[in-house]
Amino acid sequence: SWLRDASAELLERLWVDTQVKPELIREVDLGPFKHKVDDGLPLRKAAYTAVASLLSAYPEKVATARVMDFIVNGLADTDDIQLLCCQILSDLAALSRTSVLQKLVSVVDPIDKALQKAIKQLAAKQEVDRVTDQLRLFARTLRSVNGVADADMCAPFQDLLVRYTRDMTFAAFWEQYGHKE
Repeated sequence: SWLRDASAELLERLWVDTQVKPELIREVDLGPFKHKVDDGLPLRKAAYTAVASLLSAYPEKVATARVMDFIVNGLADTDDIQLLCCQILSDLAALSRTSVLQKLVSVVDPIDKALQKAIKQLAAKQEVDRVTDQLRLFARTLRSVNGVADADMCAPFQDLLVRYTRDMTFAAFWEQYGHKE
């Protein structure tokens, strides 16, 4: 099909659409507070959703290390984008272990930062339901990536797992998905 043949070009176009564009971020005055509004977020969400759809529809063409670039980029974005990227990473881990292993070290830092933020928010009792769902998804995602053959050979990734499985807050979520490796 045309879409299958054009999937590489589509990915490159989607890459442009997944970038945070500072010109689409504006500050809104709410009395004594200023709030940032990201008008580019809907486009980025749509682009990541399209990447997930392409990966699902044409894994033989799309399940490449290039998708890991999208994941690394998105894991440093807003919570909504992080959630989409966790799903894409889990799907990619199931479809192409080589693609994941090639760039596994690059997801360690953004996942680390996202987990630190979520654990702090949970400790401060901020948005408990949303943060709990987020930690649950990260635990499931890390389990799926850890299940990839040779993931244990990536020292930074294993160090991340050791650190967070010793964290009482995250360990509960990690154990919840222990039987689903």
